[in-house]
Amino acid sequence: MLSVIALDVSGRVYALPAPAEMTLEQSLTTPCDALRLRCPADALYPSFARVSLAEGDSVLFTGVIDVQTTSADSDGWLLELRARSDAAALLDNEAAPATYMNPLFSDIFTRHAAPYGIAGFAGEDRRLEGPFQVEKGMSEWQVLERFARRAYGVLPRLDGNRLQLVPAGIGEPVIFSNTLAGARRYLGARVCIRRHQPLSEVLTRADDLSPYALSFPDYGSLEQRISRRRVCVYAHMSIPQRKDAAAALLGGARAGWREVELNTAEDSCPLGARLRLIDSRMGRFDTLLLVEESRGVSAAGDVTTLTCWPEEDYTYAINAGAL
Repeated sequence: MLSVIALDVSGRVYALPAPAEMTLEQSLTTPCDALRLRCPADALYPSFARVSLAEGDSVLFTGVIDVQTTSADSDGWLLELRARSDAAALLDNEAAPATYMNPLFSDIFTRHAAPYGIAGFAGEDRRLEGPFQVEKGMSEWQVLERFARRAYGVLPRLDGNRLQLVPAGIGEPVIFSNTLAGARRYLGARVCIRRHQPLSEVLTRADDLSPYALSFPDYGSLEQRISRRRVCVYAHMSIPQRKDAAAALLGGARAGWREVELNTAEDSCPLGARLRLIDSRMGRFDTLLLVEESRGVSAAGDVTTLTCWPEEDYTYAINAGAL
């Protein structure tokens, strides 16, 4: 049984009716969970600031409300809340520009994560040699991401209120099959290929006065005979900086271009888990990585959607600095 508690700006607590519909999303590429719920209402509620969702004694979600909508028709009042977990503060707050020399991750964590209630991190406290630049316009989360990619080669992940600095895709794959004995079952599967999402080339200049003749190709796209070029200025950058910026653009265009979705009523898998799909009609997918989980509850039942990318696409995007 799902239960919902909301708080207004003064801290007053409201017990809301059980939701008629609920979607709870978690992603490997963003620090905060996202909640959307709809429940019947007796009247117009005050403006809420926070919401918590529980199932029995287990708290599934707690966070800040982004959007509150109340509607009324012949069937009565309906309240809809859209919220994000408290880690949204890492996305919503811009980091102060700074240059660190030979910083440890603990230095970055103290400045850019601890002030937002993140209790600690799991992993070795590594040092990044040389300057580490926090640029104007970067969010606190982007600072943590950039350091983790360069020092650890991974994306940071939040587990509760602790950062994890461990690579995704560790351990044996979880096998999904409706025919193989001992495998997890699924209700439906979907394979999506966005063929013309990746870029084939980024074209720029060697310096601010040169012609646009410096090319950074994506050979995988060229092998697939995809022709999608972007021309970028990249003003006041060195050639290595232009190369890094082009790599991030190419990697970002590849993120999620191949996607496998599984609908299941069984227990979920942890984000970053390896999955393997064996389907008599769709074929076999051996190297999938779970990047997003969405649990939906409605009158039709309780279904979890697992969104996976081929592991090589995720690794490409990480190495390019696109995620």
